[in-house]
Amino acid sequence: MLTADYLQDYPTPEGEIDASQYSPELTRSFRGLRVWLPLKLFGVRAFRENLAEKLNLTQGIYQRFLEEPRFECIGAPDLSVIPFRYRPRTGDVDAFNRKLLEKIVKSKKLFLSSTLLKGQFVIRVCILSFRTHRAEVEEAFEIIK
Repeated sequence: MLTADYLQDYPTPEGEIDASQYSPELTRSFRGLRVWLPLKLFGVRAFRENLAEKLNLTQGIYQRFLEEPRFECIGAPDLSVIPFRYRPRTGDVDAFNRKLLEKIVKSKKLFLSSTLLKGQFVIRVCILSFRTHRAEVEEAFEIIK
């Protein structure tokens, strides 16, 4: 049982559970457990393989963007984020991409985010989830296209 002088004002009534006894950070969540437990359960190899898959998927969708004539990527991906935009034949590029992102997010089939790079509005694909595999990335590209 963890005790400290600054906890003296908060005794736990008999028969009740003191949640602070289950976390070294007391009132904060035990964030270290979220890293430690999966590493203990699955090992480092599983994380390396998952990261390699996500980086491979990122390169794959990046190549797909490069193959499409009206899409442009703002730099090659270093990790698993690809900033891209669509260049319509006419009209404001930023306004078009804002509407494109809004439409994609409203569909609830895919969540993308945006940012400004060099003053240009860009949409971001970020591949991180352990549940994301080739089929999901292909579907995402078709939704975007």
